[in-house]
Amino acid sequence: MDSQKEFDAYAAGDWKGAWDLWTKEGKTAITRDEYARLHTECKTITGLTFEITNARLEGEDKAVVNFKRSIVAGMSEIRYEDGQWRYQPDADSMADYAKGVDKVIAEGRASGRCEK
Repeated sequence: MDSQKEFDAYAAGDWKGAWDLWTKEGKTAITRDEYARLHTECKTITGLTFEITNARLEGEDKAVVNFKRSIVAGMSEIRYEDGQWRYQPDADSMADYAKGVDKVIAEGRASGRCEK
């Protein structure tokens, strides 16, 4: 299971490369170009790499990956599709993408978590 590729692309600021490693479901939520625009306009932190600390299978085609990035830890779902493991955005991200990138950027700027 090579989920590290998506995390590495994200950490490097290769937004389109990270999106390319998503599940079909994830890709239907936001286009490749809009995903790149979101992270470019919101100035997502790059350079901090992810370390996968654990992974466990949750069936034949689903796994959970635990990671650390600087002082933050989290978990992500990875799904096996078309012969490879692919990243599945979490429910909160999927809900944000459904709002549209312009609204997510505006909300982020209003809350201070998205700086131009």
